[in-house]
Amino acid sequence: MGSVHRAVEQGLALADPAFVRDRMTEGLSSGEGLIWQVRDPIYKSEKAGKGKDSVYHEVFVDPGEDDKRLWVELLSHWLRAGVVEGGAVGSDRLGADGSGPR
Repeated sequence: MGSVHRAVEQGLALADPAFVRDRMTEGLSSGEGLIWQVRDPIYKSEKAGKGKDSVYHEVFVDPGEDDKRLWVELLSHWLRAGVVEGGAVGSDRLGADGSGPR
């Protein structure tokens, strides 16, 4: 990572070491991976009993993430993928909305 990123990371580490330790990541495998990193608690309904006596109970499955902040370093991923050319992001290699490699 670049020296500017390191300086920012050092400043963040002083202000919020837990954020730097737990909420900074380099790239994600998919949009689903991003959503998983900021998910709410997950509950599911389970049926108990049979017929007219059946009832549904909400069952806790996953605590989710309390901290919805997330720092995702994508530029280094683009550099490795060959998207950044001559210091500028090559627009022909990005999606139509500029979101990342195709």
